[in-house]
Amino acid sequence: MEAKKTPKKKKRKARENDIEDMIKKRKQKQMESHKPNITFADMAGIDSLKDKICDLVANLSKPGVLQPLQKSVLVTGPTGSGKTTFALALAGTADALIYRVTAAELFGGPSESDGKISDIIDQAAAMAPCVVLIEKIDILAPKDGSAKSLEKRTSAQLSSCLSSLKSKHEEKQILVVGETSHQENMDWELRSSFDTEIFIAIPTESARHDILELLCNRMSFCGDLEELAHCTPGYVAGDLKKLIEQAQSLAWKRKKNSLYGKVEGSNLFEEVKMFMNRFEKMCEREDADTAVPVYMEDFMEALLHIIPALKREGFPTVPEITWQNIGGLEDIKKELREKILEPIKFSKLHEEFGASRPNGILMWGPPGCGKTLLAKAVANEAGINLLPIMGPELLNMYQGESERAVREVFRRARNVAPCVIFFDEFDSLCPVRTKGAESGSKTTIVNTLLTEMNGFAKREDVYVIAATNRPDILDPAVTRPGRFDTLLYVDIPDHLGRISIFQARTKNGTCPCLADDVNLEEISRVCNNFSGADCDQLVYLASKEAIREVIHSGENATEIECSNEEATTKRLVHKKHFFAALKKMKPSVSLEEQKRYKKLYNKIAVSLNQEDLAELLASANVIPEQECKPHPSESIPDKEEKSQTSNETTDKGEMNTTSS
Repeated sequence: MEAKKTPKKKKRKARENDIEDMIKKRKQKQMESHKPNITFADMAGIDSLKDKICDLVANLSKPGVLQPLQKSVLVTGPTGSGKTTFALALAGTADALIYRVTAAELFGGPSESDGKISDIIDQAAAMAPCVVLIEKIDILAPKDGSAKSLEKRTSAQLSSCLSSLKSKHEEKQILVVGETSHQENMDWELRSSFDTEIFIAIPTESARHDILELLCNRMSFCGDLEELAHCTPGYVAGDLKKLIEQAQSLAWKRKKNSLYGKVEGSNLFEEVKMFMNRFEKMCEREDADTAVPVYMEDFMEALLHIIPALKREGFPTVPEITWQNIGGLEDIKKELREKILEPIKFSKLHEEFGASRPNGILMWGPPGCGKTLLAKAVANEAGINLLPIMGPELLNMYQGESERAVREVFRRARNVAPCVIFFDEFDSLCPVRTKGAESGSKTTIVNTLLTEMNGFAKREDVYVIAATNRPDILDPAVTRPGRFDTLLYVDIPDHLGRISIFQARTKNGTCPCLADDVNLEEISRVCNNFSGADCDQLVYLASKEAIREVIHSGENATEIECSNEEATTKRLVHKKHFFAALKKMKPSVSLEEQKRYKKLYNKIAVSLNQEDLAELLASANVIPEQECKPHPSESIPDKEEKSQTSNETTDKGEMNTTSS
C-alpha cells in the first residue's frame, strides 16, 4: 500500500514546491517603476493646495526635517480631477521614481497576499526616493461592511504597513499615495491610517481659466479664455482636456471640408476611400504641419458633445434653467440676486463689512408658482453648482441614517463649493418638534440640520434655499436668524405676470409658433387664478390640439414629419387651440386656498420680530390636513375682477424678516 501511495505523494509535493517557487519569484521580481516626466508646472487650478504640496515634497526629499513626518497621503476628488496626475507630478517634482499598482492587484492567494504589500513597500524603500501609488483604494475596505475575508485581511495589512512606515522607514525617501473618488465609502480604519488627506476640488471659474490657459498653450487658439471658462461650470481638468481635443477635431474637419468639401459616396466603403485620398492630399500640402486654428465656434459645438464627469456620476452641477425661462416674479428675482449673486460677485466687499455669512432663504407659497425654477435659475446665473434635495428622500427607517444623510448633503456641498443646496418639500424634513415618542427621529433630524446651518462647521460659499407649500407645519427654530432668516412669498401670478410666463414659455411666440390671432394679453385675462404651472400646462395642451389637427388633416406621414420650414403651410398654434385647451383646465389652486395663503402673508407682513413670525407659522392654519382639491363648481371667469387685480398687485412680492 505504501509503495502505491509514494508516487502520488511525490507528485503532490513537487506541485507544492513549484507553487512556492513561483510565489518566491514573484516576490523577488523587481518592481516596474519609472521617473515621471511631469511636474507641478504641468498642472493648474490647484493653487489652494500649494502649502500641502510643499510639505509633501519636502518630506519626500528630506525626510525628518519637517515635522510632523508624513509618509502617506490619501488623494481624493471626483473622477477626472487629476488625482493620478497629482501623484505623478509629486514624484516628478521630487525627482523620485513612481510605482503604480491598483488595489485589485494587491489581492492574491492566502499565502501570497499576506506579504505582498509589505514586499512592495520594502522594495520601494530599497530604490528610494520612490512614490508608491495605490489606485482605487476604496475597493479594499468598503464602509458598508460588505468586504470579504480576503479583502479584510488585505485592508488590515495595508493599515498595519501604513502605521509602521514612520518607525520602519523613518529616514527613507518613500511616500505611499492612495487614490480614490469615493472616500466616503472607505472604511474609517484604513482611511485614518494615512497621515494626511488632500481633496482636489471641482475647479472654480478662475481655476478653469488657468487650466484652459495651460492646455491651450500647446495649440493655436483664437478665442476668449474667460468666456470659455464661464461656459464650462462643473467641468474638471479631464473634461476640459476632452473638450479641447473635441474642438481640435472639429477644427480639423472644418479645414478639410473647406478645402475638399464633404465626403459623399454611394456606400460606406466608397466614402472611406474618398476620405483617405483627401487625407493623403492634405498631408502632402506645404502647410500640413501648421497647427489648425481653433475658434470659439469649435468650442461651442464641442460643448454639445461633452458630458461632464460630475453630471454622469450624480455630483452637483450648474442647472440649465435661466432667468429667461421664468416669467414674472421680478421682486423675488431681485431679492435672490441680492442674497446670493451679489455675495459671490462682490465677495471681498462683503468680507470687508463682515457680511460674508451665507443666508438661508425659505420660499413659500401656493404650489406651481415657480419656487423650484427660481432656485435653479439663481444657481445658473451665479455659475455655481446646485444640489437639489427632495425632503422625503433623506428620511430613513433606520435610526441615525436620516441624520447621516443630512450631514452627507452638506459635506458634498462643501466639497463642490460654491454651491446652492435646494431643499424641496422642506416641510417633510423639518416639521414642528413635539414631546411625543413618535417625534424622536424627526427631532434629531431638525437638530442635525440646524447644527449644519449655524453650528461649528464652516459653511463658506454654501448657500441654502428651501421651498415649501406648508409653512404652518415648519418647526419655528428653522426661521430664526442665522438659519432661514429670509422668507420670500411666491404668489399666484397677476395679469402681467401671466403674460410674462406665456412669453417665456413660448419664447416670444417662436416655440411653439403662435398665429397672429393669438393675443397673449387676452389669453392671460381669461386665465385668472392660474399658477405658473397652469400656464405652462395650457400652452402644452394648446400645442397638443394643434398637433392633433395636423395629424387628422389628411397629410401623409412623410409630409407630417418634415420640418416647419419645409412644410407647405406653416404650422401654428391658433387662438382656437388655446380656447379648446381652456375647456379642459381649471386653476390648480382653489380660491379658498389662495385666501388662506394671503391671510397668512398679511399676518407675516405686519409681524415685527422673528419670534412673532415663528409663533404665527406654528399656529396659523394655512391649509387643512386633508388634501385640498379644486371645487367642482369652480370655473374660469371671463374677466378679471378689478378688485382682485389690485389685491394681487399689492400682495405680490417678498418678505424679509429680521430680529428686532
